[in-house]
Amino acid sequence: MSAFLRVAARVVLPIVLVGLVLALFYANLEYVTRAPARNDFFPRWEGGRAWIRAQESPYDPAVSERSQQRAYGRPANEQRGEDPLHFLYPFPAVAIFGPLGWLAEDQAHALWMSLLEIGLFAATWLWIRAAQWRTSVWMTVSILGFSVLWYPAFATLVSAQFAAMEAVLLAGAVAAIQARREALGGLLLAATLMKPQVSLGIVIYTAIWALVSRRRQLLGWLLTGLVVVFGGSLLLEPGWPAQMARQAFDYLELPVFLSPLGRLSAWLGTGQVGTLVLTGLLFVYLVWEWKESVPGEARRFLWTAGLTQTIALLILPFGTVPNLILLLFPIAVVLEAWYARQGSAIDAPAGIMLLVLAGGTWLVSLGQLEGGDPSLVLLVGLPLATIVALFWVRWWSFRAREGADLGVRIP
Repeated sequence: MSAFLRVAARVVLPIVLVGLVLALFYANLEYVTRAPARNDFFPRWEGGRAWIRAQESPYDPAVSERSQQRAYGRPANEQRGEDPLHFLYPFPAVAIFGPLGWLAEDQAHALWMSLLEIGLFAATWLWIRAAQWRTSVWMTVSILGFSVLWYPAFATLVSAQFAAMEAVLLAGAVAAIQARREALGGLLLAATLMKPQVSLGIVIYTAIWALVSRRRQLLGWLLTGLVVVFGGSLLLEPGWPAQMARQAFDYLELPVFLSPLGRLSAWLGTGQVGTLVLTGLLFVYLVWEWKESVPGEARRFLWTAGLTQTIALLILPFGTVPNLILLLFPIAVVLEAWYARQGSAIDAPAGIMLLVLAGGTWLVSLGQLEGGDPSLVLLVGLPLATIVALFWVRWWSFRAREGADLGVRIP
């Protein structure tokens, strides 16, 4: 490439990217002007705006009532199972939602949707980096396309769910840990606790793994991040943990509070006993896998982190369909191991598998388009299928490749 073309590329490429982002924003703005006000974004936007503009606690009942008025035209009727639309996130989330409070609601909503759409691509690319997957262009395009075309991605965008931002933070943290960028990995991992029900498992596991494998800098930066993020939030809003707990109590009797295993137990008629038994069995097994992985080998850490993410999505409360986009992490782990074993020969079958999986998530979710309950096949079946896939590649993911790295021939 000539010097002129290189200079032109440096000038034109940023202009093109900015143009694409602006086009995305205006397309989303056109959509949100016609979108219903009831989604996951507005309660968080109301909370962020209340604090950034008037230093009003995002957990104040008056803030929740404004969200309810927007969604229902009246206060929520919790006796009929209506969502009280509380802020409900840890106070550090105000750092993300607060700046959006300076924008008009439609503009803030459109900007948030644009960030989520970009976040889905960014998180998937980071998962590929975290898995150290030297994939082909075809597979990269396939999994990037899958990341925005399967039903959980659609549910994330329509409900304007924070899960996409959580995916970016978690993917960035794991990629940094794999690259031994301890400061970045620890700080990003601490930031993922802005949505603790999907990241708590990996945070606890990584802290244990870092301690035992003598990644002390990683552990130190994780603890530093927790002190800065949560200690600083207590200085700004001292009472927020108790206020958030009060809001969480309002959800205890609502279906949205249930974990996927809780929904399954309710469907089976086994109630809380069934939920506790299933959750306990999975948790005990997960702890055993943690114990087996603590020598510190990077590939074993990655596989176990993927398993941890999958099980967490089954057992932790507030199990929703948008949270399932976090399964892109273990899916990337599975595809990387398959690719490492057979190379580009898997391009076609893996692409077909992703296509079938995307179509299947839509097929079992058609009722949700009318506002029905989430499909148990999706909420429970998809994580269970992912666990099966992880066990399918378990041996090659770390045991066989440890031998290959030492020069042992693997049949």
